[in-house]
Amino acid sequence: MYCKNAELAYWLGADFRGKGIMPQVLEMFVHDLFMEHDMHRVWARPFEQNESSRKVLQKAGFAFEGLLKIIIRKAD
Repeated sequence: MYCKNAELAYWLGADFRGKGIMPQVLEMFVHDLFMEHDMHRVWARPFEQNESSRKVLQKAGFAFEGLLKIIIRKAD
């Protein structure tokens, strides 16, 4: 079953943010993963401080399962 899991990453240009585009795209993309590619689990790991990205995932139907602490450090 491990081969039927996928991690999702995404980015949207600043001019297009806040318009509801990304939640719709993620919903369609993830639906396709499950229906056409027999995926069992799809997850994403936004940075803790990126509230907007966390909201995008929630709007796209993802469930918050936990917070990974001190896992990734993004250089400033």
